[in-house]
Amino acid sequence: MSGILNLDLDAASFDCTCQYINLFNTKKSSFKYINRLIVDVKLVSLISLSNIDDYFSGFDANERQESYDNMNVNCQKKFFLGSKFTNKTINLKNVVNDLTKMQFRTDSILIISIPDKIFDQCNNNDVTYFFRKTKIWAIDQKIAINFIIIGATVTSIIKPQLALLNRYISGLATLQHVDDTHSNYHVIFWGSHHGVISNVEFNLNTNDRNQYYVSSRENDSNYHSGLKFTDDERIYAPMTAIGDGIQVPGKVIIGNTNTDLFNILETIHIQASTVILSCYDTHEVKQLALDSFHLRRKAGSAVKIIVREMAQCLRYSDEKFLMKAGINLITPYNMSYAKFLSLIEAIQGQIFTRQIPDSIESLLKFDREYGYKGYLSNKNFVSYCSKLIEVSEQTQLHFSLIKLNLLPGMSAEECLRLCHIRRDGDIATACNHAIYILFSAVRMNDAQIALNNIFDIPVSDLFHSHIIIEDNYDFELELKNIIKHAVDIPSEITIISTEQHISYLNKEHIIPEPAITQFAINKPLRVRCK
Repeated sequence: MSGILNLDLDAASFDCTCQYINLFNTKKSSFKYINRLIVDVKLVSLISLSNIDDYFSGFDANERQESYDNMNVNCQKKFFLGSKFTNKTINLKNVVNDLTKMQFRTDSILIISIPDKIFDQCNNNDVTYFFRKTKIWAIDQKIAINFIIIGATVTSIIKPQLALLNRYISGLATLQHVDDTHSNYHVIFWGSHHGVISNVEFNLNTNDRNQYYVSSRENDSNYHSGLKFTDDERIYAPMTAIGDGIQVPGKVIIGNTNTDLFNILETIHIQASTVILSCYDTHEVKQLALDSFHLRRKAGSAVKIIVREMAQCLRYSDEKFLMKAGINLITPYNMSYAKFLSLIEAIQGQIFTRQIPDSIESLLKFDREYGYKGYLSNKNFVSYCSKLIEVSEQTQLHFSLIKLNLLPGMSAEECLRLCHIRRDGDIATACNHAIYILFSAVRMNDAQIALNNIFDIPVSDLFHSHIIIEDNYDFELELKNIIKHAVDIPSEITIISTEQHISYLNKEHIIPEPAITQFAINKPLRVRCK
C-alpha cells in the first residue's frame, strides 16, 4: 500500500469528498508535515485559524521565508486569520459558515490548521456540528480536507472526542514528538481507496532534508502479551533503597548501592525482573537516568524499573527526565515501606510501552539545565520565554507564566523587593501595570503554591489580581504585551538575583544584563558522569 500507510504524503493518502484529521502535540512537527505536504501535492490550499504572525512564531527568519516561499509557489490559495480576531473567542459555527462560502478546485486537498485552544472553547455539540457541516461541504466541493490540530491537549482531550466522529471523518492519526529526530505516528483509523487500517503505530525518523520517514512499525505482538517470564518475580535492589531495620525477603537480590547493583546486572541476563533504585540527592539523577536507559535498552520492555526517593530531592523536571530514560515508576520520599511494597506488587506483569530516545546524546537533551534565575529585562525575558516554548515542545515539560496585576499606587519596584526567587529557570520581569513570573518547569497544580512561596506577603494581599497562563497561544500573546509595556528597573533592587550563564536554552539573543548581575549567586556546576 502507498499513501498514509507508508507516510508518503501525496494525494494517494486522501480520497476526495473525505476529511481526515492529524493531531500534533508540537508546532514544529506540524510545520514540518504541512511544508512537506505543500511541496509534494499538486493541488493544495491552506487555511490557518491563527494569524500569520502566530502561525510562524517560534521559527527563525530562514524557516519562515522558506515556508512562505513554498506557499507562494505551490499553494493555489492561502488564508490566515485576520489580526483583529486574534484576541477574540472563535466560534466553530461561525468558522464553518465562512468556510462553506469558499470555493476550491475539484480533486484538490485543503489543509486547515487549527490551534487546540479553539476546541477548548467549544462543547461536544459544536464540534460535531462543525465536522458534519465540513463533511457535507467536502462532498459538495469534491475535495479532500486534511485538518491539522496542534497543541498540548490534542491527545488527552481532543483525540477521544474526535474518535467518536467516524461518521464524518475518514481518518484520525496523532504524531507525538520523542526527540529531535524521532517521532511516533499512531493511526487510530484511516480509510482511502487503498483500504482501511486501524490502531497501527509507526516509528518515524527525520532525514537530512528534515523530512519524516518510517524506521519501523509497531504491533501488539511486540509487547509479549500474556507471556510468562522465568524471572518475573525476581527483585533487585540496593540497601540504600531498603532502609535501616527492614527485613529483606529472600527473593530480593541485594547490592550495597545503585552502582553495585548495576555492576551485578551487567553480568546477568534479565527479562522481566523488578529493579529498585534509590535517590537521595538531585545530583544522582543524571547517573540514574543514564544507567536506567542502558538497562532498558539492554533488557527490553518487560523489566520494571522503580526509583525510590529516599529524601525530598526530585523536581518535576527530574522526574520527567527519569521517565524519558525508561523508568516505570517513581515513588515519593514520604511513602511508607508497606505502601511501597504494594506498589511493587501492583506493577508486576506490566510492559513498558513508552518510547525512549535512541541514544544517550538524545536522552541528555532532556536533562534540563536552565542557568538563569531571578530578574531579567523585558526584552531578555521575552527572548528566554520564546526559546522555552520551543524547548518545552520537545521535552513535554509544563511551564507557567503568571501575570500579577499591580494595585493602584503600588510600583513594580516595591513589589519586587518582597520577592525571592530561588529555583533555576524561574525568572521575573516588570511592566508598568504588572509583574510577570515564569516558572520554567512546574505542574499545573503546583503553580499557585510556587507563587506563594516566592513572596513575603500573600499574593492576594500584595496584588490586585493574578492570572496563570499555561496555554502556548495565550503565552505568545502575552509576550507582546510585555514588550509593549516595558519599564526599566533600577539596579539597586538587589533582592532578585540573576545568573549570567545558560547551558540548555540558546543564549544567542540574550543581551548582557546591567549592574544588577553583581548580586548573582554562584552555584556549583553539575558534574556530567559517564
